[in-house]
Amino acid sequence: MRPARRQNARPARPRPPRATGTAWSLVGRGLVLFVGTFAAACGIDVHDGAGPRVPIANVTGYVNRAGLPADDLDVELRRADNAVTVAEGETAYDGSYAFYEVALGTWEVKVSGEETGDFDSVTRLFTIDREEERRELPPLDIDAAGATQTRPAEGAAHPAPTLFTSLTFAWVLPAFSTDAARAQVYDWDWNPVWSSDDEPGLTSIAWNGLTGNEGDYAGDFAPPGRYRWRVKFYIGDSLEARTDTRELVLE
Repeated sequence: MRPARRQNARPARPRPPRATGTAWSLVGRGLVLFVGTFAAACGIDVHDGAGPRVPIANVTGYVNRAGLPADDLDVELRRADNAVTVAEGETAYDGSYAFYEVALGTWEVKVSGEETGDFDSVTRLFTIDREEERRELPPLDIDAAGATQTRPAEGAAHPAPTLFTSLTFAWVLPAFSTDAARAQVYDWDWNPVWSSDDEPGLTSIAWNGLTGNEGDYAGDFAPPGRYRWRVKFYIGDSLEARTDTRELVLE
C-alpha cells in the first residue's frame, strides 16, 4: 500500500529536554528504551557485572506524510490494555523510529500529527510473541487524506440534545478506504460521554443526548456545558486514526 522501506532503521533523534542520559523503563520481563535517548548515551550498558551490553532494537518502523518521510513527530509505545505510555521520542529525518527490548505482549504505537491536514493521531497494535523477536511494523501515514469534521463547527453552541431535538455530527471520510468510522464525545475533563456505533462509510450521525451514553453519563442526558468531539476511523491492519478534537458547547 505504501513504498517499501529499507530494513535497518536509523536511530531517531533525541528530544533535547530528554537527551540527558539513557532512559530505561521496566516493561514486563524486559526493558524498553526509545531510540531518541539511546543516541544520547551511546547505548552501552553494564548488566549484572557481565560486561558491556548493547540493547537490541526489536521494534522498528517508519512514519510518512502523504508517502514522504515525516520527521520530528512524537511517537509513543503504549500498553494495549490500558494505553499507558512506557516510552516516547520523535521520528528521525527519514521518518524512522525504534524501541529497544520490548517485552512479550500486545502493544500500541501512537504517532501524533502536527501539521494542518494531519490526523491528530494514528495508532497501530502489534504483538511480541517470542523472546528476542524482532518486528518491523508496516509504515504509518499521518496524512489525513482529506478527512475532517464539518459540523458542528469549532466552539459552536447548540441546545443540549433531547429525544425530540437531536444533535447531528458530520465529517468527510479520508480519500483511502476505511473499514468503519464513529463519532466520539468527551466532557471537558476527557471523560467519555458518548460514541456512535462503528459503521462502514458513516459520514454523519445524530445524538439525542442519552442513547449510547457511557461511563458516568450512562442513563442520563448530557447536561449543558463544554464538551469535545472527534471522529475515529478504523483503517484495517490494526490501524486506527483520529481527527483533531473540536470544542462543543451545549446550552
